[in-house]
Amino acid sequence: MGFTSAWSISAHDDDFISALAPRLLLLIAAERDEPLARERWERWRRRPLPDFRTWWKPFDQFSRSEADALESFLQLTTSGKHVQKLYDGLPPDGFSLL
Repeated sequence: MGFTSAWSISAHDDDFISALAPRLLLLIAAERDEPLARERWERWRRRPLPDFRTWWKPFDQFSRSEADALESFLQLTTSGKHVQKLYDGLPPDGFSLL
């Protein structure tokens, strides 16, 4: 799916963010349409993250189900091929985040 939401502190003004939104929203929609993203989302809905107080245990003290849930979250929020295009440069103007 790429990411489900993003929160950040940015020095960019509202005009910049407004110009970025139409490009990004199309890519997020494309990510959500991917079969793997839909499967990850369904897995996440069936078993969300465990209680946040368990996240800081040493890795060898996690139960297998806790470790699987955390891994599921990382997979769900990792950017996919469509969002990656925003870093690579988008046609027609080659717009890129970097």
